[in-house]
Formats: sequence, C-alpha cells, structure tokens
Amino acid sequence: MPRRLAGALVALFAGCAVAAAEDNPWPERTAVDLQFMHDTLAADHPGPAIDPAFAARLDSALAEGLAAARSADSVTAYIYLLMAYANALPDNHLEIWGARDNPEWASVPRPPTLYPGFITAWRNGAYRVRAAADAGEVRDGMAVVSCDGRTADALAAANIFRFQGRAEQPADPMRFAPLLFVDQGQPGFVRPERCSFDDAGRTVTAALRWRETSFREIGQAYADATFGTPPPFGATRLGDGGLWIALPTFVAGQIAAEDAAAVQAMLRDGRDAPYVVFDLRGNGGGSSFFADGFAMALFGEDYVRTWQRIESGGRAPDLVRASPGNRAYFAGAGTDDDPGARAYFEILVAAIDAALAAGEPVAALGGPTPEAGIDMPPAPYAGQVFLLTDGAAFSSTLLFIDTVLGYPDAVLVGWPTRAHGLYGELRQVRLPSGWASLAFSTKAFMGRGVEADLAIVPQIPWDGEIGDTPALQAWIHGLAEGR
Repeated sequence: MPRRLAGALVALFAGCAVAAAEDNPWPERTAVDLQFMHDTLAADHPGPAIDPAFAARLDSALAEGLAAARSADSVTAYIYLLMAYANALPDNHLEIWGARDNPEWASVPRPPTLYPGFITAWRNGAYRVRAAADAGEVRDGMAVVSCDGRTADALAAANIFRFQGRAEQPADPMRFAPLLFVDQGQPGFVRPERCSFDDAGRTVTAALRWRETSFREIGQAYADATFGTPPPFGATRLGDGGLWIALPTFVAGQIAAEDAAAVQAMLRDGRDAPYVVFDLRGNGGGSSFFADGFAMALFGEDYVRTWQRIESGGRAPDLVRASPGNRAYFAGAGTDDDPGARAYFEILVAAIDAALAAGEPVAALGGPTPEAGIDMPPAPYAGQVFLLTDGAAFSSTLLFIDTVLGYPDAVLVGWPTRAHGLYGELRQVRLPSGWASLAFSTKAFMGRGVEADLAIVPQIPWDGEIGDTPALQAWIHGLAEGR
C-alpha cells in the first residue's frame, strides 16, 4: 500500500468523536501546512521553474485548499485536504503521510469510519462489489452502475480521485477502488442512499445500509481487492528449475544487507536456470542503485552499465532545482555503504552550486551524450526473463524494468502499472504543525519527455487475480514452455 494512503488510513480508522467547534485547531493547522507546502514546492520543486502551468496550478490549488481549510474539523479532514492539494498538482511523486510519532497521534479525536457492508474492486472495466457482509441485495461481483443519480465514475471522482491517483491511469482505479464506499470523514465525501448495480445483465437497485467499521475489519479485504499481499523478499528455485526472485521493494533499508547479498548470489549461481522471474508485485520504488545490483547479479555489471549508457545516449539532460534547501539536503544525503549514491549526490551538489552562482533556477546534469557505435558485451545469462508487475511499480522500479527489458529475451507480464513521470528524486520535509510530512520531487527527467504515457502495459497480460502466486507460477511455467 502506498505510504500516502497507509498514513491516511492509520489516522482515519480509529473511530472517535469529533472535537467541538470551539476547541477546533484544525483550520489553522491545515492553512499553515498548506501554505508551507506551497512555498516549499515553489522554492524547491522543478515544476514551477520549467512549467508555467505547474506554477499556476500551485497557486490556484492553494486558494481552493485554504477555502476548504476553514471547515476542517478533525485530523481526518486535515490529512485529506493536504492530500487533495498534492493530488491537484501534476506530479505523481508528491506524497503526504501522517506523523505517527506525534505524541498526540493516538488520542486526537477522529470521526468514525462508515461503509455499507461491502467495498469495491476495479475488475473488467467496472467497480465491482467485494466482501459483501450483511449488505442486503448487494452481492459480490455486482458492478456499480450509478448512485443517487451519479455514475460510478462521477462518484469515484468525488470520493477517490480528488485525493489520490488519476482515473485515467489504468493502475490507479485498481489501487484505490476499495475507497469508493469507505467514508473516513473526507471533506465532501458523497455517501449515497441508493445505488443501481448490474448483476450479470440484471439491474438491481438497493438502499445502502451504512454502519461503522474499522481497518482491522476490512483491511485484508481491502488488500485482496487491490493487488493482494506480495510475497516476501527472497529467491526460490522452482521444481522445473526456474528461479523466482521476489522483490517487493527497492528501499535498501527495508531489506537486510545479508538478505540482498544472498539473493544476488543466488542469481549469479542460477545463471543455468531456464528462466528467471523478477516478481515486482508491491514494489513502489526506492534506490535505483540498489535495484541495479539485482540486474547486475544476473546479467553482469559490464552488460548493465553498457546498456544504460546506450539507452540514455542522446537524451536531453536532467534538471535539478537549484535551491539552498535542495543543496543542503543532497549535501547530507548518501551513506558510506552506498558509494554509488554518495558520488551521485556530490555531482548534484556541484551542479546546484554552479547554478546558484549563475542565478539560474535549475541546474542541468551534464549534456546529451550520444553513444553511437558502442557494442554490447555478451550477457553471462542466456535463458528467458519474465518481469511480473501488479500495478504498484513506480519510480526506480520502472527504471529497473527498463534495464531488464533491454535483455533480448525479457518480457513484461501481469497487470498494467504506472508509467514514468516527468519528476523524481524525492526529498522529505516535516510540516510546521508537526502532524504530517511531505515528500516531493527535486528533479525533472527531461529526456523522457513531458508527455509521458499513462501506463506501462504488459506484453502478455494476466487475466486472473494478481495475488494468486501459485496460479501465476503455473502460468509463467507454461509461457516458458511456449504454451
């Protein structure tokens, strides 16, 4: 589950009464943190410096948020209004999450969470009922048609996509569909009284029976309605000799160094495998330097580095926002156990220093470097490679996909996932109120183009449940055998 969503859910599923209006600190907290978000992004995000539309939306969305802040009455409303502001801007990397280390976090009043006895999943082009419990005529598998005169898409725009995701990105309805009928106290949430459903061609109209719930009650159903629970990090030899590499994260701190080394050793030792599966389910990104280690373990460092030089040759240079805040951040980033990242951050700091000295708002990281005439070295692996995605892949995970797909016998399978965005290289800051944090981009990847695709679509799609690992293993075994 994405951190922005997870942080909101932790805050919102406690089920307490809302504080009285005369004791309400949330309008001021919301307004202060919205203004801080605006000012930080204006100073340190590349968008306002290179895209007038971004700068204009930064201001107009702030005005909308400040107007809505006047009615904020809980930490729930506060978090969601910050999320709405971030989601109004053209950068999928922007994230808000609650400050669970705040000593008042567990005790602050929250509204109860309500739902109608079911959640929904996005399957076969519709919002379909899942986990129906005492929901009257509403049963699993029914497709939502309309509610109180609103289409299902209009309801989703109000209840989901105002706060997170984009309806037009194929992976996002799958990621957020369970929230369609989960009222956590979001400002402006539409809680329908009656809905019409399609039940295999038969229309069923039913009154919704709203009741209190908790994340503990619906959490597993929520996970199953999106992508399921990914397998833990690790490597497995399958019965047919294939090698299954589960990589649910590329955040180095979430994987023990000895575990990462063991998987890399298994890849190096498993170069005789007839096929290798990189299972990327649940992987929302992390360190591209860390991710490269797994590709190099199979294909060799010389092969991976040469391919990356060829693939990036001739692109426009990336742009990093030249600001004192970003300079201070990158000067302190990087650790001794990650020399590649540390050296990269030193390059960023030098580029920012040069731009600041010249009075430029952005710093170009090198220039176009055509690499014509470079020959690829042979890869030490000669079998098939499958990349399995579930819709969660993003950021450095997409770069890993790009790298592995450079291998001639690699294929992407599974479900669609988000495509490359224009922005990246995240920095995190605590908001002034102490109740939330913001993650935002510091770089623009100009070589990938401003008009990025909405999704990366698998070359071979999977039409079953993406959380069904045994079925996926049998299916990929069949693909490897040519069936």
